[in-house]
Amino acid sequence: MSAAGPVVLFDGGCGLCSRTVRFLLRRDARGRMRFAPLGSVAATALLRARGVALADVPDSVVVVDDDGVHVRSSAVLRLLPELRAPWSWLGIAALVPRPI
Repeated sequence: MSAAGPVVLFDGGCGLCSRTVRFLLRRDARGRMRFAPLGSVAATALLRARGVALADVPDSVVVVDDDGVHVRSSAVLRLLPELRAPWSWLGIAALVPRPI
């Protein structure tokens, strides 16, 4: 990931999403995560720069990093290494093959 870190796109009108953002902010070990509502101009521009239309991403957590655009559980797994322990330890789950 770049020095700027991952960008987390979220549904700005969703209470659970807002609580998730607060959770991530409190546990962002290096303060590198950035956040933007999914429907914002910034999110649209960021996705467009990656060749992805806003209509093509689900109303879910979306992470944009140096490796691309990630959604749902893949997005969450991309964020785990950015968090303080013990949350970062859950990143080991990324090593388990998806079908399992």
